[in-house]
Amino acid sequence: MKTRLLIVTIAIAAVLIPAIAFASTANTNQIAAKKTSGVNKINAEISWFNKEITIINAKKNITTDRKSFLINIVNNDITIMNQMKTDIQNATDWATVRTDFNSITPVYDGLKSGIKSAVKA
Repeated sequence: MKTRLLIVTIAIAAVLIPAIAFASTANTNQIAAKKTSGVNKINAEISWFNKEITIINAKKNITTDRKSFLINIVNNDITIMNQMKTDIQNATDWATVRTDFNSITPVYDGLKSGIKSAVKA
């Protein structure tokens, strides 16, 4: 009876250990893919902010002081996005990566909306 139990235990372990290792690898791959996607998304958004600086500089109907003020805001927004990029790059677990990734769009949309309103004003 003990021999049979030992054989069953070994058989179960032979099935579970590779499955656990696979799940761990899949999770690592998911984390890496989500991090890469997040960084790419943030880089695209930073690119939008940099284009906005060019647009602000080209405006003829606002003063130099107003341009400086607006560019300062955009640069602060870029700093926020770069911090988010650092956070997602440094995240090591799925929950943190997913939370960081899911916060990108709401933060970006808020910053983008703010700068668009400020440039129009």
